[in-house]
This record gives sequence, structure tokens and C-alpha cells, in this order.
Amino acid sequence: MRSFIVDKDHLIAVMNEVCMDSRFERFTVKEDFYGQRLFDVDCKDMSLNRIADRDDFNAIRSDFMMGVDTMHHSECPGHEHLRSALHSSLVLPPENLDEVVDRINESITKSRKRLGFTGQRAVSIDSNLAYKRLLSRLLLERGRFGITEDNPKDLMVTLSKVSIREISSASNSKLDRRRNPGALRRALPGRCFADHLANRPTLRAVSALNALAEHASIRDAFTYYEVDEGMPEVFDSEKADEYIVRELVGHFRKGQMDQTFLTADDSMSSLLYGERMDHIVVRYPKEVPRSLTATPWLVRELLYDLSLSFRCIRIDGTGVSIMGVWDGKTSTDFIDEKVCVAISDGSRIGEHLERDFRILRRMRESELIDLDRVK
Repeated sequence: MRSFIVDKDHLIAVMNEVCMDSRFERFTVKEDFYGQRLFDVDCKDMSLNRIADRDDFNAIRSDFMMGVDTMHHSECPGHEHLRSALHSSLVLPPENLDEVVDRINESITKSRKRLGFTGQRAVSIDSNLAYKRLLSRLLLERGRFGITEDNPKDLMVTLSKVSIREISSASNSKLDRRRNPGALRRALPGRCFADHLANRPTLRAVSALNALAEHASIRDAFTYYEVDEGMPEVFDSEKADEYIVRELVGHFRKGQMDQTFLTADDSMSSLLYGERMDHIVVRYPKEVPRSLTATPWLVRELLYDLSLSFRCIRIDGTGVSIMGVWDGKTSTDFIDEKVCVAISDGSRIGEHLERDFRILRRMRESELIDLDRVK
């Protein structure tokens, strides 16, 4: 077994090698927690087929949880984690995506016409949409989704300091001795990630770290502004939404800026409505169809997010595993969106994949290519 810690861009190389192998007209992605199939990917058009059924998948999860302590139930991913990854990768996009894109494009147009700071329009997101990775994934495939094909810096994105604090706080939870990770490890014999549970982030913390990666992507890609109107002396997490709205409303009214707030939370929408603040509730589908269309770039994001939620996924029949969490992974690795690709001895594509990784590393070191711009 050989392991390589690489950027998620390298997952494109994994898919290329699988699809160039004559044995595969499609490949099956399995999660390694219960060993269940998640979906098949067609090599010709990157469509997803035979997506796992919710009831069947959750029945297997329920059977597994009967054999572990209740303290570990929150660490057992369910079908909702597959659905969430489909949402965050935009393979299963919001139902009102056109409305969201129109408002973003309107904000870009108005920003280009601004005279100074006054009159500029900004887009703000809540914590839920940071978890959903909405803005960075829209930028990734902006032509496909209709985002204006121009400099992303024309869009100003604002984030509340309270929202950032809320997510940062959630990212600190670990599977320490009090949570007895050894008992969970014994319930998962032979799993590729099972030896990497002790003192690792909880499932909730892994999701929060991915949301922090979204904040980092926003800072890099757009014109970014962090609103900090001062934290409450006593921070009540139950009132985080109120703090966020109060902070943003106060700031933008003082600055005479227009703002559109994007949220996936109906309760947040009620607060925004009370403040007469322009906003859109981004609505994601609740049901997951058995097949979906995609692109290689969106499937890459999907594989990455699944490797976090399920800790490890496998490309069936290839000897290749993709770990999103491993012993020694740092917060910086999460922010930089690193994965650990493990190749078993005897893998038919292993030699070719190692060659690809070497080439990509040399190209990066030589600054001959920016993989983020290759489409």
C-alpha cells in the first residue's frame, strides 16, 4: 500500500486513469464506513447512476448503530451526508439557482458601475451556505451555471465575524479519550481509516473545517470584506443568527451599501424580513434522484466532500482509496483541501497513477501550470 497526500485536483487524474482502463465503462464509488455503494459514474459523460436509495442505506446505518455505543451515533454518516455532498458539489444544485445567479450577476454589474464605495452592492452568506460551499463551487463552473464570465473580483462578498466564530468553534471537537474512539475502531475492522480515529476531528468538526475552507476560497477569489461590529460580551450560540443579522444590518446601513443576503435557513429569513433586508432563501432539493448529470469538475468536488463525510471512499475494483481524514492531517491541510490517495499493491492503475502524480508535482513546482484554471 502506497499513500500520497495531494491536492484534490489530483482526483481528476484518478478518474482519468480509471476511465482510460479498458475494463471500465463506468466505475462504482463505495463509502468505506459500511462498505456500501454510493453511485456509479459513467466514463463517457460523467453522469451519476444507481445513486444509493435513502431507505436502504439508512437501514444499514441503523443496523450498524445497534452495535456501537450511543455516544458514537453522531459519528455514523447517513444518507443525508450523501445528499449534502451532492448539494455542496452542485451535482444536485438548488431549486432556485437561477434566481441566485441573477442576483449575483446583478451585483457584479452594479459593482462595475460604482463610483467609490457608496452604491456598491455586496453579497453576504450565512453559515449554512459556507457549509454548502455555494460560492466557490459556482465560481468553479461559472459558465455552466450562468455566472458572468468576468473577473470574480468584481463581486464583493461579505462575511460576518460572528458567523466565522461560530464555524471555528464547531471545528475544534475531537474524538478524544472521553469519546472512546477505540470502541468505534473495533467496530470497523479492516476499514482504511479505522486506525486514524483517535484524537481526530469529529464528523461535525470535519464539516466545519470544510466550511472554513469555503471562507478561504472566498477570500482568495472575490473582493472580500469581513464585518466585525464587535462580539457580544456573552456569546449565546442559540442567538448566533440574531447576532449575524444585527452585525450586517448595522454595518451596511452606516456604509450606505446595498446588500443581498443568501441563506439556506428559514428562521434566518424571518429575521432578515423583519429588518427589511434584501435576501434570497436558497432551497436545496430534499429528495435525491437515482441518476444525475455532472461534469468531471463537479464529480471531483463530490468525491472530495464524500471523502470527508465518510472519512474514506473507494473506487471499486481499482485498489484506490481516497481518505479525507487521516492521522496527522492539520487544519491547514483541510483549508488547502488535501486528500490522501492510497493505492494497494497490485492495483492495475497504480503505476500509471503514481506517474501522473509525479508529473503534476513537477509541473506545480516548476509553476508551468495552474490546475485551478485548467478546464
